Amino acid sequence: MNQEREDRFVILRFEVLQSKDLSPSEKLVYARICGFKKYFESKEECAEILGVSKETVVKAKQKLVKL
Repeated sequence: MNQEREDRFVILRFEVLQSKDLSPSEKLVYARICGFKKYFESKEECAEILGVSKETVVKAKQKLVKL
């Protein structure tokens, strides 16, 4: 992953931040997805950046789609 990264901030909606239905890892995945104009990252890249497993990313994405 040698892509240049620019510093950016992500603001989470209060509803997401206070949600008891989402785990902290799921909130991080949500924030990561929202940080892109167009989401292009692989599950593996996202997991590596967030320090979670690929399975955590997959499950978080599935749960976010349902919610």
